[in-house]
Amino acid sequence: MVLLPREARQGRPEPRPGDGAPLRGDREEPRDRPLTTNNIRRRLRDVLAAAGITGVTPHSFRRTVATTIERAAGADVAAQLLGHTSTEITVKHYIEPNTSIDARTATILETS
Repeated sequence: MVLLPREARQGRPEPRPGDGAPLRGDREEPRDRPLTTNNIRRRLRDVLAAAGITGVTPHSFRRTVATTIERAAGADVAAQLLGHTSTEITVKHYIEPNTSIDARTATILETS
């Protein structure tokens, strides 16, 4: 189960042990079902719109995770986490390039 920020849940009850099991009779109420990827996208879009944030998608989070894992543990681990069979795909499409410049590089270029 994915836990969303309080404002994104819009009245959803806190998760309980056994969440996802029918709570009323023999049928599930919509609020008792696990969230689908489409529902997560819709809720994220609503929260971001309410906060005035643009340009963020669920895929943005995937790139952020890939980049963070790559910096900490390497591209192979990031590729495995994302379920890629090739590290090349992960590096090419998911890992953000490191734009920080080593001060030594800047000094060499300025003195050349």
